[in-house]
Amino acid sequence: MRYEDETRRRVEFIREMKKSANAKGLVFGNSGGKDSALVGILCRMACDNTLGLIMPCISGLNYGSDMEDAQAMARQFGIDTRIIDLSAAKRQLSDAIGAVTSINDMALMNIAPRLRMTTLYAVAASENRLVAGTGNRSEGYMGYFTKWGDGACDFNPIADLTVTEVYEFLRFLGAPDSIVNKPPSAGLFEGQTDEAEMGISYRSIDAFLLSGTASVRERAIIEKFHDTSEHKRKMPVTFSGWAQLSPAGLQKTEIATERPDAAHLMVGFVGHSGSGKTTLMEKLIVLMTARGHRVNVIKSTHLDVQFEPEQKDSARFRRAGASEVVLSTPARYMLVHELHGAPKPQPVGLTGRMGPADVTLVEGYKSAPIPKVEVLRRESGQEALYTRDSTIIAVASDMPQPDGLPQGIVWLDLNAPESICDWLFARL
Repeated sequence: MRYEDETRRRVEFIREMKKSANAKGLVFGNSGGKDSALVGILCRMACDNTLGLIMPCISGLNYGSDMEDAQAMARQFGIDTRIIDLSAAKRQLSDAIGAVTSINDMALMNIAPRLRMTTLYAVAASENRLVAGTGNRSEGYMGYFTKWGDGACDFNPIADLTVTEVYEFLRFLGAPDSIVNKPPSAGLFEGQTDEAEMGISYRSIDAFLLSGTASVRERAIIEKFHDTSEHKRKMPVTFSGWAQLSPAGLQKTEIATERPDAAHLMVGFVGHSGSGKTTLMEKLIVLMTARGHRVNVIKSTHLDVQFEPEQKDSARFRRAGASEVVLSTPARYMLVHELHGAPKPQPVGLTGRMGPADVTLVEGYKSAPIPKVEVLRRESGQEALYTRDSTIIAVASDMPQPDGLPQGIVWLDLNAPESICDWLFARL
């Protein structure tokens, strides 16, 4: 990654966010950690009126090395700083909640980050500032953040960067060694570190995100954290979103897109890594197209895929700041859209950017509110998803149908793709 170019592009992004909101300044939580340091530096480069709030909350670490590191970073880069002690507020709120329920340790730990976000937004609203988010890609994928706490913000300039890239970026910018060399920690309690709490290193998480490589143990940990935290990465479910799902089985999905007549079959395929989702979809595509149907595919991946070599013209256009680049050849064309920190689009939204089709097959969007088929193999040894995902309406497996299969779920033979294809189009 060329951090000189990345600095310029992210500073431009922050300036555009501030300008479009007609805000007078920016505010971020200065925790003394790596992420807040990088966000603070980039924000200060984009806007002179950048404020960092140091918000200790009971933990002794918050008053010691974390505060010292936060202040050192702010002094070095000329960032205005204010200290707001939230310890008394947390005690009072904990006591009030404790009077009506038995508050558990997890709920208690999450009070501090939510108090900090409340404070950031109170200051932002009072002074016409935007709240800058400080979550990175690795934490986001693992769900290692507090919902409506440090996960809430108006914009986030580092959400696409892994922890490894954050450290590299900080070294490029000349951040204090005390921050660059400090073990990642949310500072929620004494001696807490991210890696010890998750049971896996960021080096392993980042290797998985960037290249897909991981041991069996590492992959199991990553998938468990990602699956159980999916609710943190999406907006609350509304009735209209829920109503798109048929409780009795697969039905046509009405899609509001640029094409008002776009009503067709959309079905997702989910399963653990190595279950054979791609192989099954490939066979179904062959069968569907042979029957005269037009098929579109939407594929989700956690990898940072490069669509063309970095030295090619189209890549240079993207790095220069182009929002979209179309690469056209005699055989095909490819549209590359840069999200620039925006949320990853959902399948229903992406269909509006695609041509008409009779069926759209979706792979990898486990949380999307669309009907899904789970691919489940005996050899995977993984827990089935259909037991905890109400959007799964069928299971394609090489195992016999189990007793007590939930009502409304159809059990399909994974080794009989023609039967699966027939079943899908019987719902058209």
